[in-house]
Amino acid sequence: MVLVAVVSAFIVLLLIYNFYWKRRNFPPGPTPLPLVGNMLTLARLAPGYAAFQQWRTQYGPIYTYWIGEIPIVAVTDYATIKETFIRNGDAYAGRDFFGAGHECLTVFSEGIHGVGRTQGEEWRVLRRFAVQALKDIGMGKAEMEEVILDEVNTLFELVDESIKGPDGGRDVNTMARVDAAVGSVITRLLFGYQLKREAHTMFARLKKMVLEEAAMEVNVMTKLCLMMPSLRYLPFFSSAFAAYDANMSQQFAFYDDQIQRIKTEREKNTGGSKPRTYVEAFLAEMDKAEELNGRQFFTHLALRGSCFELYAAGQVSLVEKCLVSAVYRLAIYRRPPATRLISLFSTCFSFPKPKLRSRKSLTLTVPETMSASFASLIAPSCPIPTL
Repeated sequence: MVLVAVVSAFIVLLLIYNFYWKRRNFPPGPTPLPLVGNMLTLARLAPGYAAFQQWRTQYGPIYTYWIGEIPIVAVTDYATIKETFIRNGDAYAGRDFFGAGHECLTVFSEGIHGVGRTQGEEWRVLRRFAVQALKDIGMGKAEMEEVILDEVNTLFELVDESIKGPDGGRDVNTMARVDAAVGSVITRLLFGYQLKREAHTMFARLKKMVLEEAAMEVNVMTKLCLMMPSLRYLPFFSSAFAAYDANMSQQFAFYDDQIQRIKTEREKNTGGSKPRTYVEAFLAEMDKAEELNGRQFFTHLALRGSCFELYAAGQVSLVEKCLVSAVYRLAIYRRPPATRLISLFSTCFSFPKPKLRSRKSLTLTVPETMSASFASLIAPSCPIPTL
């Protein structure tokens, strides 16, 4: 009887805590389940847009939903967003990365460092450095334009070879070619070399790991482990967390190898030449041993984390943006007006290739490109097909 009374009291307290106490100071929202919160609803209505629209209609422009035991206050009204995050932005400058579980990963055993997963003074210093370093090595300048055009030419050459192949180009994996072109540009920026054909297999393995990581992060079990690390010791949860940990370790091993290669090259070349890549610029800052507020922000861990974030962000967001833009144009214009087709095709396949200074003369191409890019930002997430 005593045991039954204790269990009953525990259940009652748990229900009071879950359905009332923990929600009392937050805006109204869908009722969360213990431990999982509203993740089952998000999984059932994946990728979640229908759930967000439903909650906005039911609870108003400001509502609270729960990812596990973590509350998220969603602001969906433009006027409120402007008032809250722009005019009173300093009050919301802190950033939450959904958790404590990341610190349990092998690659973050010595702390989480980099540009994307830090905050406070370290984030400000490294972000300022990243912006300036990328500008110094050509981002937004003529040098980077030439790099991109070079990769575009290589892309066209590879597609031409496929078209001239035995099957007449009936099975051309266009997305893989675009993937490699974007990856080669990022590799040049970070590590200083182009992805030649023999390196495409290595790149394909890395890209596969990036996509697997993205899929794991939206998996319910993995996400719960990242928010409540103690779950990683339980059956089913342990295998999900172990797979995610192994994936991250393999990705970071790649960046460790790249950084070590550049370190070795710098030790051989003692001429003190100007940094040509992001890694070289970061290593130069490490040599200065600059300390801010008693902390050393320019470390190997910060460099490795920054490379991981920059490479993954470019690959996932930029390539998907290219794909969604193309699909959007096909969906909107099943039979595009002739003037649009003529403008787009003459621009894409003209010689010499269009450059930044050509924008004023591209009266139809620029608006088309901008509208497609905007569509890619608001389109629902979807798996990448093979074109």
